[in-house]
Amino acid sequence: MHKTLKIASLVMALSANMTLASQQLSQAFPSSLSVSKFVKSPSDTREYDTFKLENGIEVVVVSDPTLSEVAVSLTVGVGQFHDPKAHQGLAHFLEHMIFQGSKAYPEPNQLMDHIKRYNGVYNATTEMQQTNYFFSINEQGADKAINMLVDAIAYPLFKETNLAKEVNAVDQEWHRNKQQDMYGINRVVANTVNPEHPISGFGSGNKATLNNGDKKTLAAMKQMHKAFYSSNLMKLAVVGNSSTAELKNKVQAIFNKIPNKSKPAQRITLPVFTPDTLQKEIFVKTNQEIDSLLLQFPISNNFASWESKPYKFINHLLSSQEEGSFLETLQQQELINNGGTYVLPNIYGQSGTALIELSLTEKGAENKQRIIATFFEYIELIKKNPQQVQHEQEFADMLKAQFENYLNMPALRLAVHLSRNMTHIPAKDIMHFNTRFTGLEQEQLTQTLNQFSPEKMRIFHFGNKEEANIKLRYADASYRVEKFTPTKLQQLTRNAYQVNLPAIEQKEEQIASLENSDLTSPAKVIGMPGAEGWLVNSTEFADTKQGMMAFTLESPLFNQDVKSHIMTNLLLIAFQKDTNSLTSRAQRKDQINTMGLQDEYGNLFFSLFGKTKKQNAYATKIIDKWVALEVSQSRLKSAIKQYEKALKNLDKQPLPQQAAAHLNIATKASNTKWGVDTQLNALQSVTLKEINAFHKQTMSNLYLDVFAMGYFDAKSISKTVKLLREKLGDTAQTVKPKRSDDFKVNSGTITNFKKTSELDNVFFQETFIYPEASDEVNANLAVLNKVFSQLLFNSLRTEKQMGYMVTSQLAKIQKHPAFYIALESNSHDLVTIKKEVDSFILGFYKTLQQTPSEELEQIKSSVLDELQQKPENLFAELAVHLNSWHTDTRSFDSRSRSIKALKQVSKASLVKHFKEILLEGKAENILIQIQKKDNQADYYSYNQSAVSK
Repeated sequence: MHKTLKIASLVMALSANMTLASQQLSQAFPSSLSVSKFVKSPSDTREYDTFKLENGIEVVVVSDPTLSEVAVSLTVGVGQFHDPKAHQGLAHFLEHMIFQGSKAYPEPNQLMDHIKRYNGVYNATTEMQQTNYFFSINEQGADKAINMLVDAIAYPLFKETNLAKEVNAVDQEWHRNKQQDMYGINRVVANTVNPEHPISGFGSGNKATLNNGDKKTLAAMKQMHKAFYSSNLMKLAVVGNSSTAELKNKVQAIFNKIPNKSKPAQRITLPVFTPDTLQKEIFVKTNQEIDSLLLQFPISNNFASWESKPYKFINHLLSSQEEGSFLETLQQQELINNGGTYVLPNIYGQSGTALIELSLTEKGAENKQRIIATFFEYIELIKKNPQQVQHEQEFADMLKAQFENYLNMPALRLAVHLSRNMTHIPAKDIMHFNTRFTGLEQEQLTQTLNQFSPEKMRIFHFGNKEEANIKLRYADASYRVEKFTPTKLQQLTRNAYQVNLPAIEQKEEQIASLENSDLTSPAKVIGMPGAEGWLVNSTEFADTKQGMMAFTLESPLFNQDVKSHIMTNLLLIAFQKDTNSLTSRAQRKDQINTMGLQDEYGNLFFSLFGKTKKQNAYATKIIDKWVALEVSQSRLKSAIKQYEKALKNLDKQPLPQQAAAHLNIATKASNTKWGVDTQLNALQSVTLKEINAFHKQTMSNLYLDVFAMGYFDAKSISKTVKLLREKLGDTAQTVKPKRSDDFKVNSGTITNFKKTSELDNVFFQETFIYPEASDEVNANLAVLNKVFSQLLFNSLRTEKQMGYMVTSQLAKIQKHPAFYIALESNSHDLVTIKKEVDSFILGFYKTLQQTPSEELEQIKSSVLDELQQKPENLFAELAVHLNSWHTDTRSFDSRSRSIKALKQVSKASLVKHFKEILLEGKAENILIQIQKKDNQADYYSYNQSAVSK
């Protein structure tokens, strides 16, 4: 299963797989509101019920008549903390084995195969103190899938013949992770806390710790299953289109079959942090070029005060990036590129931690002590806050708005959210747990703030140049530890930069009220020289006063050559620092989230989403900031360094990301068509005069394109477009620029990219690109992949154990339908992988020809049901329109075309397209092979007709 989420923040490595460590250790008290009802937002259209089965499973069922799917999430009260010392990784290994056959369904992956057949998705995760099994599936296949899950959980076979294969899968998973800095940092944390606490264990496991799946490991696994896979230690959530009463009956009929062994929850009460683990500086040598600082504080669990939220209030102030705040000051002083604060009071169960993560500039790396002192100065300001009442009211208003403006989650996400949180939150309080606020209690707030002190701190330094003397056992990383000296302790609060608490907005900005139009299909509401504006209103959520305003600033100059591309990105890096205060205010005060980036076409793309009332005003402020942008020498220097590090770290990124970058270059994706070396060379020649001149030049060549979706009216959008165009000034680009189409698909050609990496594993990706845009091909590939991907996984992953990641996916490359096969391995070379993939493709063609038409029709029907299902929220409804606008399709009929094309899919068309695209060369074939620089094994080579790069 896919356990490791892709995360960008260093702090998340410290909390990876810990977010639910409190289960069975700390249970929040029920709120007064939940005594008689399941508390939910007035915007939540679903119905909830909660009950306990006779066998002790606590259940939440959710009814949503608009769904065509059923989502199930089962949480079991066992995780990595419960691993025996002699079998580290056993809980994780057990999770793998659950899918390898059960009493009624003895063959491996039968549940997965069934779920895929009904257009479903599945996964499982092993976390610190729980294991979660979850899936969604078309309602027609749901009953059988639920029965299969129950049988797998209650009566797994643990066949010895499958042990060796799955222990190899666990080992492959570990090999895939161990060179990533996030994983290494997590292991450093485990090595530097209380060694008696199970967090210090090796929860992932590998062949060595699991003894290659020998008989002793098997016996230990059976014992763990007996001790923990008891119904009284389980939580369940089911989301479907039946009524809550019908869902309750179904759950009672099936899940009561899981035996109740009346096992007690094993409570872990050992402290994570002991006095000798504090007042430490921990220097971690990373593989990637980074320079980061992280401050860690142990904090107490506050579940008893969850309704007064002292930690959340403190983090609200700590994480502010408004003018004068801690983070904003550090950015304005050119000390950090970005930063974040995270207060996690129940992350370890009995206790938690607070983390302050900062990505440093060169200047910041030279002033770490002043940065730390500034943090403590800010804590003192919070303690003495003369405007606490006003900040509290602003905090309360924010939480109230978040609760009232709730958007329905996708069914599977909701099911997982519920079952996981039931372990430590009363079920009826889950949906308002993060937003319920009854007011601060001063004594609690003071006690909480007092935990942020130099005496209770740990300081982490992350960087590829750090000196280290301790090599980690289970990760490719090293570190060293130094205890604070008395002098160091005193210096931590000296020589701070001046900071202020966020200002209270004294006067509400007067904004004209909006009315909702009735444009149920996107329409151009204004066109003028240099600008245009589009609008579509919601048909499903017309009363929701939310929406999105997206706009692009387009110019052929942004991506005319590699240097222009780089200067555009440097401008964006500088711009984001200039707008942090604005975006922080938008999110906190007005529930508007903002984003700005260079899109795949090389243009500047900005979006605002959330409450619509003030989006026009914030869009205007963003444009004002862009017009006034002027890059300073110090900001240019830090932006260049930030960009340079990102380029140099590419060959240390996870291999799928490296392959994606190589594919973008191969297909000449507009904003990524230049290689690393080409960009690095151009980056070094950028001057201050040049970049500011480039900004002025582009300002006179900009086209503005605006797209508004949701609760807006045509009059306000037209007015906004005119105002934005006026603020941008005169432009020579009076018509919308045509997008370049540098990539031409050449059917029958093969390009073989042979690349190197810093990572040990090899990576194989073969992409087939159809020569023209085609709804028919897209529809057939969508159905084909439902069959192909699961059989590929069963063959190359489960049976032949060629790699942990074995997948096939659909893609769209510059409007061309595409299909790719990818595999990452630490046990097989690229030549062998290619031969096995080719053999599988040929075998699959025969299998496809023999597959009953009825089975293929069932898969097609499930795909159609998903496409025709009512969207779960406003943004899901509008996403298809946004895509059509952004890709310049502007026909806004892609969904209806997809439905029409899917209805035409047949067994004959599936066989035809598979044969043409994957066997007969009616596509361009791009093969990307990556292996470590010192790997002496051969790459796969075609005959002379292929082009190798």
